[in-house]
Amino acid sequence: MSRMIAKNPKSITMFNEDFVRTYNRIATRTVEILAEEKAAGEGEAEQIQLVAEDPNVKIGFNLPDGPPPADLRIEGEGSEQMDIEQVSHSSSQYI
Repeated sequence: MSRMIAKNPKSITMFNEDFVRTYNRIATRTVEILAEEKAAGEGEAEQIQLVAEDPNVKIGFNLPDGPPPADLRIEGEGSEQMDIEQVSHSSSQYI
């Protein structure tokens, strides 16, 4: 890279300008997408639907009665991105 800069000192300026342009475009587009999703009501948590391959299989969940435990823990793959307060609130609304 240093040879390229030595041969053409403007190359570093061109690189920096391209970097800033690309970064600003990504930042601007991200704000636009979030605003579009919020306006369309898509800014909420993602929901999934479970469907068994075998139509004879019934999918069910055992939810305990009462409020969520005081010592609620989230474990497993993807749990580090989850908000414990949101999980606690979501679990109590189905009881």
